Amino acid sequence: STRHLISLATLADQAAIAAENATLFEQTQRQLQEMTIINEIGHALSETVHLDDLLGVLRQQVSRLVPTESFYVALYDPASELISFPLFIRRNKPVTISPVPADECLTGHIIRTRQSLLMTANAQETLEELGLPWRGQPARSYLGVPMLLGDRVVGVIAVQDFDRDHVFDRGHERVLSTVAIQAAIAVQNARLFDEVRAYRDELERRVEERTAALEQERDHVETLYRITSELSTSLDLDRVLNRALTLVLDAVGAERGSIFMLDPQTERIIHRAVMWAPTVDESQRTKLPLSGRPTRFRRGEGLVGWVIEHKEPVIVQDIHQDDRWADEPDRQRAHRAVIAVPLMVSDEALGALFLFHAQPGHFTAGHLRLVEAVATQVAIAINNSQLYNYVRESADRLGWMIRTQQEETAKTEAILEGVADGVMVSDANGIVIRFNAAAERILNTPRDQVLGRTTDELLGLYGPSGKAWAEAIARWRKQPPEPGQRAVFAERLEIEDRIVSVVLSPVSSRLEFLGTVSLFRDVTQEVELERAKSEFISTVSHELRTPMTSVKGYADLLVMGAAGPLNEDQRRFLSIIKTNADRLTMLVNDLLDIGRIDTHRVTLTKRELDLASVAQVVVDSLRAKSAEKRQQLETHIPDDLPPVLADRDRLIQILTNLVSNAQQYTPTGGHITLSAHLCLDRGEDGPPTPVDGTD
Repeated sequence: STRHLISLATLADQAAIAAENATLFEQTQRQLQEMTIINEIGHALSETVHLDDLLGVLRQQVSRLVPTESFYVALYDPASELISFPLFIRRNKPVTISPVPADECLTGHIIRTRQSLLMTANAQETLEELGLPWRGQPARSYLGVPMLLGDRVVGVIAVQDFDRDHVFDRGHERVLSTVAIQAAIAVQNARLFDEVRAYRDELERRVEERTAALEQERDHVETLYRITSELSTSLDLDRVLNRALTLVLDAVGAERGSIFMLDPQTERIIHRAVMWAPTVDESQRTKLPLSGRPTRFRRGEGLVGWVIEHKEPVIVQDIHQDDRWADEPDRQRAHRAVIAVPLMVSDEALGALFLFHAQPGHFTAGHLRLVEAVATQVAIAINNSQLYNYVRESADRLGWMIRTQQEETAKTEAILEGVADGVMVSDANGIVIRFNAAAERILNTPRDQVLGRTTDELLGLYGPSGKAWAEAIARWRKQPPEPGQRAVFAERLEIEDRIVSVVLSPVSSRLEFLGTVSLFRDVTQEVELERAKSEFISTVSHELRTPMTSVKGYADLLVMGAAGPLNEDQRRFLSIIKTNADRLTMLVNDLLDIGRIDTHRVTLTKRELDLASVAQVVVDSLRAKSAEKRQQLETHIPDDLPPVLADRDRLIQILTNLVSNAQQYTPTGGHITLSAHLCLDRGEDGPPTPVDGTD
């Protein structure tokens, strides 16, 4: 009835209010429970500073809020852009997942967007619709939230279910996001704690290492001081070497030490000293002769030769693994590890210091630094000992040289007195200190009037040449000639009715002017003979030119047909006559040139010439002679050569003589090339240097 309907409606209204109150009560209770759990999670996370412990808290506490049969925590490294999975649970079983690039997985999408991702049903279809990647088996339900720290993403917390739909809802998303924020802070704190702890551990390690290094350096300094003090007390080489080996063996804990010396004369390496640690059995020790024993190695051979040649220290942790180690076949060495250091003085390697140990890898870089310092002191001690021996030997040799020099001086005096040429020696101040008997005779001047006087006072002996002579001595005093440089002043003097040749030469040592030596020789007879020879050559040359001109002229007329036609034999005979007449003419011209040179009557007409055209004239004139011997005659002269300043006739004469000689001494069928190139100035002595670097 209507009354029932009204009563039922009133009851329904009351029931609706009661149901709503019950729902609100349940939501409030649930939120209170969630807040309590979240608060407990926050406390648990804040009490944990180790990442492994933090992940365990998350695994345990998140399960109170969300189903975690399949649950993972991912951490993002922005430097490498990789995502790691320190915690990954699949169906309640831990799984190891390797780091993956952030752009190749669903977790990377959450990190990039910094947004939660909730897929309540058939997650694979949702991922395909969104175009997102998925690695491994697809889930049915998925919920992933970013771990945000300000505007930076630390990682992702995600839960998933592979069998059921609608496992997760927005409430789960809300509480998991709240937990993710707390987890991000805890992860950051854990990372900072790990960094601080790592920094502290590193600092402690460095302090310990530095303390140990300082203690080691202190020990090394004390050892080096003791070695330096003891080595400086003796100049005996054997004692120095043996004491040095004893001290360094104790300092680095080596079992054996050896010093090798390089013989600079033979380049052979000498095993000069050896020392053994007290712990080594007496039967294993070898002894050396007092002066050492030559090895079969030379510079650059074996490890010892390599160290001496390269002047570099080396640590060999195992000699069986180093190709530089050379040993006799089938010989078993007790040692395996080696330190080898060159013994250097200035930039010269005197030898090498070797230390051995039976344990491979025994020696360290610290040992090497100490041994290098010791090797420096040993090298200095060896050098001092060698210098001492050298000084002692030099003193003995100097005494012997003084005695020998006195004897040689006496011999020299006897030789000077016995030579036929006159000799006058002056010192750096120009004072005459030697004047032999021949000089007295040639210059007709008593010795006692010359000795002790300066050369300036004797200028009258040289006549007009005195000025040039004085200038030469002054020039040598100011700038002594360099070693090997030829510096001679030569002149002929007319003394009364005689002609005397004077040769003046400086005496210097290491660019220090010591004086001069003058040699005198009476060349009157030689000059007269030269004059007669020159006159004879001039006369003969002029007398020969007249008949040779006629022979050459008539031969030319006959060849041109002035006496009628010629057959081949006649033409060939006349050609031979003409060629030989030309040769005789050249010989006569050469004789005339010799005469002019001897009498200083040669004149040169110099003008700018094209060297290529001059060379071509010479080659064209001699090409017929080359054709007779089937010789190839050619020129090789660049077009860009500058003009030369020369006498054209003399240049043609010189080149003709050169090419004629080449034709004479080049075999039949040979090749002759006349070439030229541009050269730099040769200076006073050295050979010319080609501009392009060629010979």
